Amino acid sequence: MADELKKKIAVFGLTADPLTIAHVEIVKTLAESGDYDKVAVVPTMVSVHRADKRPVLGMKDREILVKAAFERLFELSPELESKVDIWMHEYEKIRLLQEDPVFIGQRRYVHVLGDVVMHYGAGNIYTTVVGSDELAEFKNWHQYKTILKFGNLAVVDRGWLDESLVDEYPGTKVYKISKPTSSVSATKIRRRFDYDSFKIMRDYKGELLSSVKGLFMRYEVIKSTPIFDLVQMPQEPSGLKPVALRSNDWVTVIVRNAFGDLLTVRQKRYGLQKEFTEFVTGIVDDGESAMDAAFRELKEEAGIVVKAGEPGGFVCLGKMAANPAIMTNYMHYFYVDLSKCEYEEVAQSPEEHEKLYLLWMGETDLRNLLEKANGPSLMGCAFWLMDRQGKSKAY
Repeated sequence: MADELKKKIAVFGLTADPLTIAHVEIVKTLAESGDYDKVAVVPTMVSVHRADKRPVLGMKDREILVKAAFERLFELSPELESKVDIWMHEYEKIRLLQEDPVFIGQRRYVHVLGDVVMHYGAGNIYTTVVGSDELAEFKNWHQYKTILKFGNLAVVDRGWLDESLVDEYPGTKVYKISKPTSSVSATKIRRRFDYDSFKIMRDYKGELLSSVKGLFMRYEVIKSTPIFDLVQMPQEPSGLKPVALRSNDWVTVIVRNAFGDLLTVRQKRYGLQKEFTEFVTGIVDDGESAMDAAFRELKEEAGIVVKAGEPGGFVCLGKMAANPAIMTNYMHYFYVDLSKCEYEEVAQSPEEHEKLYLLWMGETDLRNLLEKANGPSLMGCAFWLMDRQGKSKAY
């Protein structure tokens, strides 16, 4: 069969542990490139070549995230649905293998590729999609020469590609993606979330899922400011062209000491031109997780550096829409019980324009103050979340 008559299939093995924005961006880039008749996204088990083999997410959670992410992609780019095959049925095969007492080890990529070839036909050209780090280890892959017999390689350049490695594999295509490193490397994300005692991944399943659903939100920026963007949102079926304020997500950190008191921050809020008593709050920086932002704000505003903790010492209470009528972001709430954490106190390092006053208050007094002073509504949400999860200790 002449090469021009053969179908060109890109095969992207995806552990989704965890799924990142860049994984979806890679598939979108491949599908839009025009280089392939089909992009096959095949869920895989933990890579045998990965140094940190311990999975972060269970297979069921990965399945939920992958399904949600690509449903969102196809909703916003319907022309891609015919070009991309998501092998969701592969999750059932993985589960059966994991439950099989005879099965040991891993289902290697060459076995996955064999299934793909059987599905689409042996006469086609199959391109194996790898990352820059995987390219460096490719010769260690099981039966890597067999993989190359079916086609060539495509490399995703995440900013650290060694060009000399590309030359070792003739016909290799290079695809550059522009997402920041922090949202690209699942390895780095796994390391950042490796806090067993904090049970971060259990608490963050919901956040990962919701963030994936919003990956490809499209809007036009009308006006930018240092704090938010005024954006034109997609037109509604009714013809309405809504506008909104696009901002990074926010975090609130509720800190309790060994005496049961809560840490408050007194600072001026410019919208109402007056001072308010609040919990530690801040904005999630670009490329930063809400959890990392909580740790950072706690250090900057309160001078508290949490190092480790027992179960319940550092908890994600949940998140709420900041103001869904006109804003695109969420407030993430964290609860820190210092009596269950190892921490140290350092000097505060607030922003240059911030004037902060810290005060430990009894919970009952703080609730009464909030009620009498018409305090920030998001602080009231924090108390509601504390009540719901049994973290209140009013006295």
